[in-house]
Amino acid sequence: MPLLKLKKMEASQIKGASLHKQILSNICKSLIESPLEEDLGLQSGLTGEAMLLLCYGKDSDNEYFYSAGLSKMEQVFKLIDEGYFYTTFCKGLAGICWGTLKMVEHGYLDVDADEFLDELDDFLIRSMLSDVHSGNYDFLHGASGIALYLTHRTKYKYDKIAPALIQFLSVLYENAQKGDANSLKWDTIISVDPFMLGSNISLSHGSSSLLVIISKIYQAGIAPELCEKLGDGIYNYIIAQRLEETYLPYCFPSFSKEGSPEYYGSRLAWCYGDLGISLSLWIAGENFKRNEWQKIAKEVALITTQRRSLNYTQVYDAGFCHGSVGLAYVYRFLYQKTGLVEFNDADLFWMQQTFDHARHPEGPGGYKMYGGTLKDEWLDSYSALEGIAGVGLVLAAPLLKSNFWDEMFLVR
Repeated sequence: MPLLKLKKMEASQIKGASLHKQILSNICKSLIESPLEEDLGLQSGLTGEAMLLLCYGKDSDNEYFYSAGLSKMEQVFKLIDEGYFYTTFCKGLAGICWGTLKMVEHGYLDVDADEFLDELDDFLIRSMLSDVHSGNYDFLHGASGIALYLTHRTKYKYDKIAPALIQFLSVLYENAQKGDANSLKWDTIISVDPFMLGSNISLSHGSSSLLVIISKIYQAGIAPELCEKLGDGIYNYIIAQRLEETYLPYCFPSFSKEGSPEYYGSRLAWCYGDLGISLSLWIAGENFKRNEWQKIAKEVALITTQRRSLNYTQVYDAGFCHGSVGLAYVYRFLYQKTGLVEFNDADLFWMQQTFDHARHPEGPGGYKMYGGTLKDEWLDSYSALEGIAGVGLVLAAPLLKSNFWDEMFLVR
């Protein structure tokens, strides 16, 4: 596989002073000084870190940050050339290819990627089909994440990739469990210890992300009738999981009613729970032109704005996945779409929480990731998904010429 040659680009003019300049600067400097890691991923590793440095560096005319981003991408391409075989969207080639293509399209990276992507497309098509046949539909770690990249790639290689996506959709439908009210669901592993199979409606790993990705395939004009059949079936199953009013302020369980039998209350986060499901219903409703889906999305999301205390949110840190900055960004998106002041207030509240979480002077950029209640430990994290790269992307968002990056979290 040929190694890509990166060509240095001219940085753009300064877009304007940032209120968050010092925090952003601290984050970027920490990313530059971060330990060399072998995780090349978009969400989990070097590619996501490079994305912040390249985008913010270029649009703030900071050659130091921009050059550091180029160096990280050179490392990514070098290690791929030497053999890097993870295929997932979070950690592997699907996300790296998506990030590379998006940065090239938006002028943040100048590479000759055609031959590189062509070779990897074949490998990723095989991996996607293998995953979907084996029942791994996961967005972060399975077939649907690869499908997200390939859907975008159809802009360039439609005849090559569209048939594979049709096969992906067909296998999904064939393997679905058909239920009442034309609902569709798939079982997946929801617990390792104890081992448990069940349906998962979350955005990070379950049906909500499937719904968004299928709506994007529909938007690409691929198998529209099959996409609608799948989309309607997934929607019907998700809505059937809505909890009775006695469980308010919780609207949906973490996994599903049968998968969360003892505790229906879910965290407030991008990854699991009501807000991620609302985001999914809004975007899929927009793509499929289903106004009722968006109505329910808005209704549920408004209820989530009432949850602020730790007992009702389980928000311990700043990371995008299950921390304050992801909440702020999703509420900002919903405010831009609806104009409802409640969403703007929630954005401001969770951004303030994000600033308050920068209270670890020994941590990268002043931040630490909470390791969980079982261990009660605080960890360094540099990634876009859980660490400072994701925090930095949200802080940089008002200053960037394009926020294409948010699609890696399905926020468009």
